[in-house]
Amino acid sequence: MKNRNLLTLTGLVIIVMAMFFAMALPRADAQTSDPTGLPELELFRGDDGAGIPEEVQYIGDSSTEPVVIKVIKYNNNSFDEAVVATAADAQAFVEEGYVTWIDVNGVHDETVIEEFGEVFGLSPSVQQDIANTTRLPHMEDSNDYIFLSLEMLNKDFAIDAAKLEQISLVLGKDYVISFQESDDNDFSSVYDRLVEKRGNIPEKGSDYLGFALVDTIVDSYFPAIDAMNEQVNVIEKKLIDSPNEELLESIYTIKREVTIGRQIIIPMREIIYSLANYDYPLISPEIKDYYGITYENVDYLGNIIETFSNITSDMVNFYISIYGHDTNNLLKFLTIFTTILFVLSFVAAVYGTDFSQFHADEKRKRGHVIIVFVMIGLAVLLVMYFALAGWL
Repeated sequence: MKNRNLLTLTGLVIIVMAMFFAMALPRADAQTSDPTGLPELELFRGDDGAGIPEEVQYIGDSSTEPVVIKVIKYNNNSFDEAVVATAADAQAFVEEGYVTWIDVNGVHDETVIEEFGEVFGLSPSVQQDIANTTRLPHMEDSNDYIFLSLEMLNKDFAIDAAKLEQISLVLGKDYVISFQESDDNDFSSVYDRLVEKRGNIPEKGSDYLGFALVDTIVDSYFPAIDAMNEQVNVIEKKLIDSPNEELLESIYTIKREVTIGRQIIIPMREIIYSLANYDYPLISPEIKDYYGITYENVDYLGNIIETFSNITSDMVNFYISIYGHDTNNLLKFLTIFTTILFVLSFVAAVYGTDFSQFHADEKRKRGHVIIVFVMIGLAVLLVMYFALAGWL
């Protein structure tokens, strides 16, 4: 009975010591319910298409909305706009001395694209690129027009509802055709400048209108960059305070978005660099200078994307380092606990096998008490030793 009480007391001592070390050392498996406080930022799609079909084939989200063709015809003295039914009707507005902006909302109808290709002499590859909304930004130069395929963020930007849409621009003599997947994109600033005759758009040619549209597309990325920067800052703070697997998933989500962002921004930077530095018959030297300013903006975006790429890689490495540190703490706890338990087990074993000199009950009682205090004293001494050694 007395031996059973001793074992019970010894077990309680060990449990108390285990609880002490569990509170003294940080837990390696700390979890938090909300890793970032922000929804997943889904900015970019990223499919370049497997190949070019032999005929015009729409590749993108299905849509049943009708295709709307808007035409704006202007010069410095006049402004006219209309909604037309066919490409031929739109082409009838093109006239020397005027600039005609043909805005096509909807590229899911291959027939409409083929009609524009026939009326304006667009090559089959250009028609296919307009209908394929998964292509990465690219450019094609022809004697009669310059074709640009770019990606633009939707006008109602929100961090949890960001969406990229392809914008195809055909820059010709006296006209610009813009093909949009829908009317979600925001060219209202360009339209307002035309209506109110603000800035240089009414005074200049179609090359300046093309520049204004490209510049608007580039500007659409700045809110996304600001939002991503804020999201990265939040994750960095939480990474230091409470690293966990959910937070690691958030880091990889941003890393994926940054990777796809590089696939979008880098080709756009090359396209605009080409427009700013190479000679094209349809772009005047003055407009090339404007593209030079836009190139500085898209180059800044490219540098920011590269910076985010490095930051996310560093955050992954930092997470691994923190998790390794917590694992080391856990191993230290197990080592300390095992060491103390081993010493106490050794003392208990010696007492149980080599304490026969105590025959009287009174001596056995004193022996039990002495052994318990010896074991507690050894445990305290070991804890003090590990504390002085810097393990606690």
